[in-house]
Amino acid sequence: MNAVDPALKPRLRRRSTFEYAAWVVCSLLALGILISVSTNPNFKWHVVARYFTHETILRGLMLTIFLTVASMALGTLLGLMLAIMRGSSIKPLAATAGVYITLFRGTPVLVQLIFWFNISALYPNLSIGIPFTDIGTA
Repeated sequence: MNAVDPALKPRLRRRSTFEYAAWVVCSLLALGILISVSTNPNFKWHVVARYFTHETILRGLMLTIFLTVASMALGTLLGLMLAIMRGSSIKPLAATAGVYITLFRGTPVLVQLIFWFNISALYPNLSIGIPFTDIGTA
């Protein structure tokens, strides 16, 4: 007898007629909403197109895309640096990375946004300079 290992058996199931009918109904409903929105004269699509292609909107779009790419790159580099620090055999580096990761993973995003928005009240002027010199002072 040739037994088939249940873990190797494909996990395909037959779809019921009800499931196909539900897909058809949902697709027709979505198509109806799309047609209704796209052909409704109250939306005034020519006005929408004029505003969406305005210079300030396009500049804002480009700035948003730039900030997204920059923040993803910086976040990736910071995450890589923290992962290397966390896996380090040097205890102060591993502990610092662990505290940083725990602090930011355990704090809700809304609380972090409020904190970073209001940090300027505590530090109105931030600068990076060389200690005991005038280089970098504002």
